[in-house]
Amino acid sequence: MTILLRLSDDATLFEVCYIGEIDHRVRVRAIHEMQHRLRDGWVKQLLIDFTRSQPTSPVDDEHADAVREAWMSSTFPRGARIALLNPPDDYEDPMQQAGAAGHFVIRRFHDRATALAWLKGTL
Repeated sequence: MTILLRLSDDATLFEVCYIGEIDHRVRVRAIHEMQHRLRDGWVKQLLIDFTRSQPTSPVDDEHADAVREAWMSSTFPRGARIALLNPPDDYEDPMQQAGAAGHFVIRRFHDRATALAWLKGTL
């Protein structure tokens, strides 16, 4: 399992790329790392890429609760647009719930170019 974290050259987009097997612990660790890196910044465009990842198991209540709580306790995503690129089907609902509570907008995409266009507000 690998988590790649990258800030765009113009410092407007932060990208998380999961590679390999992931579970809720991996996802929560990535959220905490984003909080550490983005807490004092103004980045409001996040791309979370699941294209090269494989979930270790379906989302159960423990997984959904842990991820939702991590997002809701983070300050960096407030007002952000978050694009989920090729997430597993059962990953979207906990994220949508966290977005509603945490004041950020989430959309699911299957194409990187479309996700980036939405994040930049050109779609």
